[in-house]
Amino acid sequence: MYSLAPRLRLWARWPTVVAASAFLGLSLVSCGADRGTYVAANEEILASLPVPEGAEEKSLSSSAYFLTDQAGADGYTTNVVYTVAEGTTDEEILQFYVDTLGREWDHCRQEVPIIHPGAPVGPAPTPVGRVLHATFFRDGVSVSVMAENLSPTAYFGTFEVDVDHNAHRNFCTGKDLR
Repeated sequence: MYSLAPRLRLWARWPTVVAASAFLGLSLVSCGADRGTYVAANEEILASLPVPEGAEEKSLSSSAYFLTDQAGADGYTTNVVYTVAEGTTDEEILQFYVDTLGREWDHCRQEVPIIHPGAPVGPAPTPVGRVLHATFFRDGVSVSVMAENLSPTAYFGTFEVDVDHNAHRNFCTGKDLR
């Protein structure tokens, strides 16, 4: 014999299920940084930064980052790619930013060796080039200048500036900023 009792009990719980689902949905949406507000603050900082003469914006994008496995982004970095005149070097770009930001911002410069992927495994393979990178910090803001596309080994005529207005770590010192 067919009974409607189980279905009636389910329908009686329906308001509770709907309320719980709505609460869970709102909780997930509210976790993490608000993309629009966060990215707007990053873009405001980018707009205030100096740009080398002759550099032209090629692209602008923002990407979420996650510090834990929890739902929601912890923040966003905003990245602008600039094209420069042929022959502009990675050294010139980094020196421009050190000269213009260096007095007001803490900064560090990194020179990372490029090792050929086919190099024999050993104690010290010979680098085939290097990547120059500078990171600047002030009041919780991080600005990274990446000039690897201007290196003599891989010249593409572009460099990148990456901004996070609420950086979680000073990569020069390793100190947590939050």
